Amino acid sequence: MRSQFTTIALLKKLAANGLFFLLAFMLITCSDNPGSPNSEPEPEPEPKPTPEVTVGNLDITTVTTGLDPDPRGYTVLVENGESIDAGPNEVFTLEEIDEGTYSVELSDVEEHCTVQSANPVSVEIVAEQTSTVEFEIECAGIFREKVVFFRNGTQSAKTGYSLAQQSYYAMNYDGSELERVKDLNFDGRINFSSDISPDGTKMAVIYMEDREFDSRIGIINAYDDELIFLNDLESDVSYFYPVFSPDGSKIAYIKTSDSSTKRDIYIMDSDGTNIVQVTTSGALEENLNWSADGSKIIFERSTKDYKYQGIYSVNTDGTGEKLITDSEMEFTDPVWSPNGDKIAVVGSQFEPYYYNEVFVMNPDGTNIQKIASKEGQSIYYSGLKWSPDGTKIYFLSNRDGQPDAEFGYAYASKDIFMVNADGSNLVNITNTPQVDESNLMLTP
Repeated sequence: MRSQFTTIALLKKLAANGLFFLLAFMLITCSDNPGSPNSEPEPEPEPKPTPEVTVGNLDITTVTTGLDPDPRGYTVLVENGESIDAGPNEVFTLEEIDEGTYSVELSDVEEHCTVQSANPVSVEIVAEQTSTVEFEIECAGIFREKVVFFRNGTQSAKTGYSLAQQSYYAMNYDGSELERVKDLNFDGRINFSSDISPDGTKMAVIYMEDREFDSRIGIINAYDDELIFLNDLESDVSYFYPVFSPDGSKIAYIKTSDSSTKRDIYIMDSDGTNIVQVTTSGALEENLNWSADGSKIIFERSTKDYKYQGIYSVNTDGTGEKLITDSEMEFTDPVWSPNGDKIAVVGSQFEPYYYNEVFVMNPDGTNIQKIASKEGQSIYYSGLKWSPDGTKIYFLSNRDGQPDAEFGYAYASKDIFMVNADGSNLVNITNTPQVDESNLMLTP
């Protein structure tokens, strides 16, 4: 029996000790848990390196000065980058450009504008910084898509004389946004024929020193009043009808000499050099105009005793002279259309009374069509000009003026009119009955 109880006691003791060892094992196991206060912490992970910044920004500025009220803007090209449109006065930023040295260039600068600063310019892009480039541009005055003309408010309708002060104006093709550009206070006066260069920057004028016929050809820059002469003043020599070539490089004109009994056509470079005589007929040439391609000149001719002979064309080297019109009606003021397929002229009727009308015809004188007339009244038309797109014709006329009680319609003030090339929709776009418009010009 003793041994049996001893065995039972031993088993109970071992059971009790087993529970102890189980508890001890659990404590030991738990002590290996990292979250345990007695465990050693794992090392912190290494921080990821901050990426190195290798880009910067670029501020580009355009500053435009000069007389052009509205240059069309430019293009900026950054080396290995895209082209960017830039206004005439603008600041813009290009972001995140890789470090390095770049060439920055201003392009698409119109011919009447000049870049005064370095162009192209080299710029260094530095990380996390903003570099700067500034372009300085100066633009000369320009007449763009304008009708330009003179007003001689002090001119006597009866004598035709005006005081020295003359003003010139500009407006849109439809007559809107009229502006008084300049008052020209010269000792002499600007004669009735002028022309604007194709680029709109210069005006060729005939300047008369006094009321005699001696005159010179001068250049006035757009929106300016400085007169630059292209030739010297000569006694008993006068100039008429200066007209720029289609590319603006030359000026054709008529020179009168031999006591006004001889008028020939000449051509010179637009700076007054390289003068070439085109016609040597010994007659009186008047009212010239260039063909659209610049290869020919069209003009009217009369004899020394002012007997009308017709409209002619001639090559600019004087060869190939050709009679275009041969009719009883006198055609004057010939003007080629921009594409060269038509000629606009003023036709004069003398029976049963004198009056003018406006016609268009083919370059060979055929297919004559009347587009403006006021039959039964002595009406004056002159200064014909085609619109750049060839759809309209502009002219000076007194057709809406009040006739002078003593001198009739011939001395009424002239307005500027516009009519479609087919004769429809004739409109008076100035309508200033008390003021005389002259020197009608159009710019593309």
